[in-house]
Amino acid sequence: MAWWKEPVERWKNALGLNYVVEPTTEDPSHGTGSWWFEEDRWYFQLEPFTRIGFLDWDAPASVREALGWTILHTKPATTSATNEVNIHYGSLVDLDVTALSHEVGKSKAPYIPGAEHWVYPGYLFILRRKRVGDADSRDTGLQWGQVVPDVISATFGQVWHANVGEMNDIIFYVPLVQLEEALVDLPETAEAQSVVQSLSSLANLISMAIAEDALIDARVSVSKLIATPFDVHSGVVTALLALRLASSIKQNATVYGEHPLQLLMHLISKEVRQSFIHVLMERSATPMEEWPEDWLDIVQGVVRANLNVSEAARHLYVHRNTLLNKIERIHQLTGYDVRDVSDAMILYLASWMQPQQLARKSK
Repeated sequence: MAWWKEPVERWKNALGLNYVVEPTTEDPSHGTGSWWFEEDRWYFQLEPFTRIGFLDWDAPASVREALGWTILHTKPATTSATNEVNIHYGSLVDLDVTALSHEVGKSKAPYIPGAEHWVYPGYLFILRRKRVGDADSRDTGLQWGQVVPDVISATFGQVWHANVGEMNDIIFYVPLVQLEEALVDLPETAEAQSVVQSLSSLANLISMAIAEDALIDARVSVSKLIATPFDVHSGVVTALLALRLASSIKQNATVYGEHPLQLLMHLISKEVRQSFIHVLMERSATPMEEWPEDWLDIVQGVVRANLNVSEAARHLYVHRNTLLNKIERIHQLTGYDVRDVSDAMILYLASWMQPQQLARKSK
């Protein structure tokens, strides 16, 4: 039973009250515990986003104040969303990218009780260990449970967090005001970054801190901005969606909205991918099966370096001349030159349509 139901029902029996409980948007003029008269009824602000409307009832201010005092003093000292989020997380964690994407667009998302006590706006983070062997899983699990909360606290201060799911993921919520304080500590080079890029830099720092302090490789994902308790569902979904993409793009940290192209590659049908490859092969001198084994890594490396071959060579750990020879070989076999922006985009799309890219699972 909700914490407020017992006192309200008790007063209902005593005074013959009829009431309705309604969600409401945040209104600074109606703080928790306030009364106001609107549309021929009295309203009581139960919580930041919940109100009670009393039907066909009028009473002196002293009676209203006594009812309000009784309701609020029945409220537990703390209200935790942990159990609710855990149940909710369990229903979503095994969904694939397509199913999660459909969840994002739901017009009527489930409400998660307890989340109304968080400070908004903010972001949800998910931390997941990469798979470990049976021999060290126990020690790693102990480190995970002891060190990670300390890393979170050192980065953001005290925030809500919980262990969720069978993989013992850690999910935590950071209000924007605390997040902005953490972003101030980022290197100066991050000042000109977008919000998504700054969040990505921060998530990478968390991943590195866990690796350094607990000797655990972990992936970190960040949700979309959560403005109200009614957005928590989409926050969990988008954080899980970012976590899915983190594995496929071989990154330890991802933010929802950071990789729209990779998301698109997961969402388009197999038939569309096959049609695209079929058209692409009209210019190729050889079948795709005979292209160099490392063409995927080379194309993606050059594109991520903004077609700067020297920069790509550093990231790919090869000599610049060696990379140039490989690029020219790919050009001869495929008919596309990755140094040309149009050809590069075609090959880049083709690289993400390969089964080995799309089939990668989170580890």
